[in-house]
Amino acid sequence: MKTLKTKFAGIHSYILWFFACITFLILLNIISAFIPRDQLVKRTKQAFAKSHLLKSDVGGNTYGLDAWRGNHQYQDCLVLMQALHLSDDWKENAFLGPKSGEAKCQWLYDYVFEQQDEEELMSTVHMYWQYNHGTVAVTSIFCSIIPLELYRALLKFITILLTALSGIALILVSDKKFKGPGLAIAGMGAVIMLLTLHGFDFFGQNLSHGLGDWISIGFFAILMWSIHWGLSYKKNVILCIIFGSLSAYIEYLIGILPFCIISILIFGAIKNRIDSTYNFSKIFRLLFTYGISFVGTFVVFLLVKYFLVNDSIFKVFYETFTYRINGETYSIGDVYTGLIDYLYFLGSGNKKFVYLSLIFIGLGLVSAVIIRFKQILLHKTSNCLFLAAAIFPFFWYTTFINHTAGHPWFMLRFSTLSLISIFIFTSLLLFEPKESSKKLELEDKS
Repeated sequence: MKTLKTKFAGIHSYILWFFACITFLILLNIISAFIPRDQLVKRTKQAFAKSHLLKSDVGGNTYGLDAWRGNHQYQDCLVLMQALHLSDDWKENAFLGPKSGEAKCQWLYDYVFEQQDEEELMSTVHMYWQYNHGTVAVTSIFCSIIPLELYRALLKFITILLTALSGIALILVSDKKFKGPGLAIAGMGAVIMLLTLHGFDFFGQNLSHGLGDWISIGFFAILMWSIHWGLSYKKNVILCIIFGSLSAYIEYLIGILPFCIISILIFGAIKNRIDSTYNFSKIFRLLFTYGISFVGTFVVFLLVKYFLVNDSIFKVFYETFTYRINGETYSIGDVYTGLIDYLYFLGSGNKKFVYLSLIFIGLGLVSAVIIRFKQILLHKTSNCLFLAAAIFPFFWYTTFINHTAGHPWFMLRFSTLSLISIFIFTSLLLFEPKESSKKLELEDKS
């Protein structure tokens, strides 16, 4: 009876954490809707005047390979446009993110410099129903205080710092918990791979992607530090609640959700080698907690929109979501052709570098499997989790057919973490001491 009460008390505390997160995020949207837009208009004008923003929706050239302003100018201009509170109703500004359907950067330029009649410009504005617009709220605050260029630099700097912290955590865990240097090598490899194969050049400074990197890489980093600190399972559950809510708040379907799912799988794979009680059941519960927090955040925001703004919100959300996955516009072939075509966005514009990296990781994996084949049968739970992390992108791409095929250049990015999963598995296989066949027999019997 006492155990049952303790269990319900734990669930109760998790629910409180979730609603505390949701309340904070909803209030942040409301507060941002009341921020005077004068400073934001001024800083947007300055950004155009100094060429930190362009009238073009892509970067500074045809292929968008612009490491100064970033590739996705469209998304930058969209977020800034939404932050200008285009509706007369604060509730719509806070929860529906009004935007123009025209070319985003040209429209934004015409609006702030009053190049066209305001009534004509506003006639193209409509509501952006399906997201929670956390990026807009955060941008409203930051870009009303500091120039766009400084905010972009801050986005990229914090992300690189989080990347470094991820690698440091893995090195410390290796020194403290593992017998060989495998995880330390993996930590250094993870930092190198994120810096060279994750498109920081073209996306790290973007108002949407950069902020998404704070959440996704921040979650990966804190999970790795959780292993080093030896945080309790309950605290890891709370981390999943917090980051599940934050992911939903910032997500523009740019890959935060799948990146975080892969992060939990890698965390579980490493943690299981240290603590065998971290079995499939525990990792599944962490995944479920993250997922239910993500979905729950969307549901709560949809309910707020339903009661405060428009009762058609669930219908619109359902239609837009099902379009992302129905595969009626694109085929599976279109998905993978597009992903291959845009590989150069991962490798600083150099597709050959990406191919060489993939070959290196693939050969390393094959060599490790051949050399240490018997060792694969040890740590079965851990290895299955590494494998799940490695193949998860294929599941995502095959499910979200229309969305992936329409946006392959940035939906590639979360697959970097799957490559890191393969690299960690390979490093542990090659550089950790061989374990005895007696232990292997005991594992098989168990």
